[in-house]
Amino acid sequence: MGAVRKGLDGLTQGWLWIGMILTPILAHAGGLGFQAFAFFLGCGALLVVAANLKDAVYLKGLWLPFFLAFTLWAWLAALWSPHEDLRLLDNGLKLFLFALALILMPIVFLRLTGRGRENLGHVFMAGTVLAAGLFLFDVMSGYALSTFVDPVEVSSNIYVRQGEAERSLGRGLMTYTHLVWPAAILMIVSFKRGWALALTVLAAFAAAAIFNRLSLIIPTLAATAVFVALAWYRPRLGIMIAFAFAIASLVLAPLVGIFAGMLDEAALSKLPLSWEHRVRMWAYVWERIQENWLLGNGFDVSRTYQETFKARDGRDIVIVSLHPHNIGLQLWLEAGLVGVCLAAGFLIAAIKPILNFCASPARAAAMSGLVIAATLNGALTIGIWQYWWWGIIALGMCMVGLIPHEQDRKIPRR
Repeated sequence: MGAVRKGLDGLTQGWLWIGMILTPILAHAGGLGFQAFAFFLGCGALLVVAANLKDAVYLKGLWLPFFLAFTLWAWLAALWSPHEDLRLLDNGLKLFLFALALILMPIVFLRLTGRGRENLGHVFMAGTVLAAGLFLFDVMSGYALSTFVDPVEVSSNIYVRQGEAERSLGRGLMTYTHLVWPAAILMIVSFKRGWALALTVLAAFAAAAIFNRLSLIIPTLAATAVFVALAWYRPRLGIMIAFAFAIASLVLAPLVGIFAGMLDEAALSKLPLSWEHRVRMWAYVWERIQENWLLGNGFDVSRTYQETFKARDGRDIVIVSLHPHNIGLQLWLEAGLVGVCLAAGFLIAAIKPILNFCASPARAAAMSGLVIAATLNGALTIGIWQYWWWGIIALGMCMVGLIPHEQDRKIPRR
């Protein structure tokens, strides 16, 4: 049994190192590859924990049954959804299985030696620096790197290919907003002048976002910086406020739809088209939520809405583009009040173990930055059931664990 477990450990940690080394490339490609990285890492952890259940001691707590109940309810909600998915492995079941894999991911990190965690942290920091440089170089060169890796075909339009690269880089930049603060804090505690390196990396990501015409990144970085600073000086308060903000974004999401419905055509015409689309979407979804606010209208129901609006450029645009671009509204729409309560219950139950895990200022700051980044991205652009997003959040939380407690006392207070 010992040899088997050692072999499983080797395979799983080998996959971890491969994924961490490839993290800048996965992000540059749009971030979708993180779902495969996270899933197979969790599957490897399942095999490891099957050999020794002591590795899963962190699973004790109310957060686990709430999380499982939440994902099970989402799967169950497919029963009354008008969205037809006749596959045996439908989206609801895939979500539940993926969630199980994510629950076990931390085991792989917990089984690292002290030297292994330190080395992995250096790979993470180096990858973050590389990712920032690649993003900035690609966008400033007119997406030369993207078109070099995926050349424009002779019969294709280079401007179309550059538009695809712009969207892919935008999603990659948004992906890294979940990782950048754990990486930045790790730089600060690892090097004498790590704060200078961290600021340079943050500035590079911000510049890449500006040149990529991605309006959400700068406000996200600014807002997360405020919560990072608060958690640095008041760890418990910072984390509790960050989680309260996340919970409120789910529970109070209908207010977004209500306020969106108050804007008239004159006000909508003054907004950029992407924001006009969002506002119309949120108002429309609020109307649909009221049809079955208790149980929800069913898993993936947002994929079935085909109503359109006439854009100012003459196009007919589908009001709901696959999902409402607000996870709170999507949760109310598809899983109802029951789903919202289960999700909020999971977040509330997770606060205590997170506080214990992030008792030091450095970890608390990194975790708060991650939570707020996930909350803002979820409230403005993400679909709640997107596997890659779940994977990157779980990975980011594991990265917080690479920040050593014992070095916090060495950090100069400024």
